[in-house]
Amino acid sequence: MTVVSLFPLLRLPRNNLKTVILNMGAIEQVCISLLSNKTKQLIRDFGTFKKIKLYIGFSGFVEFMFSDSNRNSYYCVLKNGTTSIYRGNKTPQPEAMFPVPQFDAKSWFNHFLYVLNVSKIEGLEFSADPLSPMEHTIELIKTLPPTESLFLGYARHRSLSSSQLVALRQIWTPEYQHVFLPADYSLNDLLCTSCSCIDLRDSLLTEKDINVFLKHLAAGLLPELQTFGFNSHRPNYDRSMILKGIPFEDTPADRKLRLPPGNASNYAVDIQLAEGNKATIVFKDVHKFTPILVSVD
Repeated sequence: MTVVSLFPLLRLPRNNLKTVILNMGAIEQVCISLLSNKTKQLIRDFGTFKKIKLYIGFSGFVEFMFSDSNRNSYYCVLKNGTTSIYRGNKTPQPEAMFPVPQFDAKSWFNHFLYVLNVSKIEGLEFSADPLSPMEHTIELIKTLPPTESLFLGYARHRSLSSSQLVALRQIWTPEYQHVFLPADYSLNDLLCTSCSCIDLRDSLLTEKDINVFLKHLAAGLLPELQTFGFNSHRPNYDRSMILKGIPFEDTPADRKLRLPPGNASNYAVDIQLAEGNKATIVFKDVHKFTPILVSVD
């Protein structure tokens, strides 16, 4: 018969208890926090998750993704009444998995927000089925700390429906500094998007759509926009169609352009905006996809 030796963790003096918990890994700390209200409070009080970067996903269930100061990343999900915790980018097998019948989606969501105790959230990601009904997702988001980025149907083939996008506009405020948009995001939706930085990946927009967008930008429709990134896996976009009817000048060759690291410009032009400033449009010819970057000065 095997004798199991039990360690009386919660009977330790508080300072000793803190030392033991702080020497545990993040997965063990998450598991302990789920045991009781007392352990939840201890994990929060000891500040075990300082300096983490937190992302929250809504894809039919709630997902918490966070990384620590040592760049270790973790992924926690509640699905069908079971919590699964993965190390890294959702590896095939979870490091820990156990039923949590005491939680529904909302209470599990609130538990993690309380334990992680972050002052801001790096990003929210939504895919085709955030939660059902959508109103539940909106209610959860309204309780969040400030959030920097929105990923809307960011993964390919997981785009949001038009009704879901309309619902999300209830919580879409200028505080979101960066919005990543899905491939099938329409021109009309784009013209209604209020954000300082927009990133449109694998886009289905045509040259005519981009031309209309730039004309509205020149007329002053999106005054808060600072940068706009567009790329498509359609090669050989016609620059002349994109710039048709828009007065422009070639960007001086000696001007230092505001580009992401590792990017170089093949061709850039300036267009005048209604507010008196200008926007620089950078065209890049890269094998297999066509990126266009717009920077407003």
